[in-house]
Amino acid sequence: MERKCTNCAFCERISYGVAYIPKEKWPQEIRCWEEPGVCDHAFVISLKEAENYVCKNHRTEEEHEAELFEHAKVEIAHYKARIKELEEKYPELKEDEPCA
Repeated sequence: MERKCTNCAFCERISYGVAYIPKEKWPQEIRCWEEPGVCDHAFVISLKEAENYVCKNHRTEEEHEAELFEHAKVEIAHYKARIKELEEKYPELKEDEPCA
């Protein structure tokens, strides 16, 4: 069985809404009190997010490293786009020497 929040023993499925919306249309979420860092409130994510999420308590080191790698790729793309934007705005920044 694949480890993820949707089949974790600590996660509880919840849904909430208002009386004038049918219960079938209420948002489906996962609530967990075991997520690292939870001290005075539960960790809550949508059911869709929970299908691809494993908390730090239940993931392997390889899964953690893969998550960090994916996060780094997103950050690099963001910073490259920001650098390009700044170089277009300030052409004098395109020098070979880094700014100090």
